[in-house]
Amino acid sequence: IKEWMPQIEAQLAHLNQQQEAIQKVLAAAPTAQLTTVSALVEKEPVTSQPGEPSTTSALPVVLTPAATPTFTVYHAAPTETLWRIAQRFYGKGNYYPVLLEDNPGLTIHGSPDSRNLRIASQLEHVKEIYQRLVFSEDGRILFRYQARVGDSWRSLARDFYGNERRTNELTKLHGLSQPEPGQRLAIPLD
Repeated sequence: IKEWMPQIEAQLAHLNQQQEAIQKVLAAAPTAQLTTVSALVEKEPVTSQPGEPSTTSALPVVLTPAATPTFTVYHAAPTETLWRIAQRFYGKGNYYPVLLEDNPGLTIHGSPDSRNLRIASQLEHVKEIYQRLVFSEDGRILFRYQARVGDSWRSLARDFYGNERRTNELTKLHGLSQPEPGQRLAIPLD
């Protein structure tokens, strides 16, 4: 074992150098993501054990820019619901939480005056956002809403349910005095 230690230490040093090189590339391109497409970062001879022939080793890594969603602007009529808009543009009405996420300040029952909505052009973006935001628990569908400045349990009950009757339900569900801006809250979508 003592005779193998220098080679093992050399291999570990080489792996550390490769890891540092990858971290530098990732730090320089924060919008990149790792994919499984084969491309070799570096090929170096590595000896498996003392006395055995060298083999070539490589790390399969490719950096590709993260897909940036594109949007169109849609002027919604005052009578249109988010469900119908999602159904029209995304093919499913239950994708309406994506509209809430892509349009800060938009609420279900009290939309901004302009009613100009950003509509994502890529269905992949819509599905990814929906899967990240909506989940099922105990037979209920819940939305991971990001709390904004000025949100209270009362205003959230009014915005999501059209009245304040479910304020106590939201308070009990979270056990917090008031929602904190930036915090993700579970809002039942029933």
